[in-house]
Amino acid sequence: ESLNMDEKIYPVWFQVTVFVNFLIGFLVRVPFVPFHNWYADVQSKSAAPVNIMLSGVLLNTGVYGLIRFNMQVFPEIFKMFAPVLMVWGIVNIIYAGALSIVQPGIKKIVSYAHISSMGFVMTGLACLNSTGFNGAVFMSIACAVVFSALFVIISSVQFRTKTTYITALGGIGQVMPKCMYFALIICFSAIGVPFLMMFTPKLMVLTGAMLSNLEQQLMVKVAAFIGLVAIVVSAGYIMYFFYKVFCSVLLEQWKKVKDLSPQEIAVLSALCLIIIYFGVYPMSIIQIYQSVSSIILDVIQV
Repeated sequence: ESLNMDEKIYPVWFQVTVFVNFLIGFLVRVPFVPFHNWYADVQSKSAAPVNIMLSGVLLNTGVYGLIRFNMQVFPEIFKMFAPVLMVWGIVNIIYAGALSIVQPGIKKIVSYAHISSMGFVMTGLACLNSTGFNGAVFMSIACAVVFSALFVIISSVQFRTKTTYITALGGIGQVMPKCMYFALIICFSAIGVPFLMMFTPKLMVLTGAMLSNLEQQLMVKVAAFIGLVAIVVSAGYIMYFFYKVFCSVLLEQWKKVKDLSPQEIAVLSALCLIIIYFGVYPMSIIQIYQSVSSIILDVIQV
């Protein structure tokens, strides 16, 4: 309650101004369209440790800021902006997904796929119900694990081939079968295959959108339907990445490429175990923060 700005003390226009400034700052950090360009550029030019740190840790601090400040400090303003934020989340899913399809480098493909997936987080927060909120938090955690694992795969490929251009790669699954099998599990999770980590949060977010009590019901239902279609479309660019890198014709220069080292196998095994475990037992992670989510929703009074 101490975080809740009282309308009697602070006028609405002041709260809206501060809310929007916080919102823009955190959307740059997440990142969200149209504040997204820095993320793909940084990821494409960074080394593997930076890729993993950015995708696994840094982006989630923006989600924390949205929850901690925009939702808790300005609950009434957040409710006012919720329909706009839900539509913004859906637009982010579609636009970033479209950008992912046309990228020449595998790092940029995965970066834009990550940005697209973060649209589900905003959509879930804007549902203003426990199903959507829990799905949004779960989605941010799942994105951190899944896309960090994808960047480990990419770094392993880049270390051996010295390139990240998708046209220069092809068929390396024939010489790196272990890497291909790990990549298949991770890509299946990224597109939301059941019993893998990203299936449950996507389902919860879309269910939360359908059950949302926001005033603009038609717009909310249409947004939820478009989000469902976007999940199907996302399978296209993720599996395009997998096919072009691992399953197409093996190029002559990659015939002597070696498979994963024991250290890389250990890292990817741990990440894949997390992806599978939380896909099969999603409540084991949801119950950790479920009580907190109910407190936050009480602050918003929904």
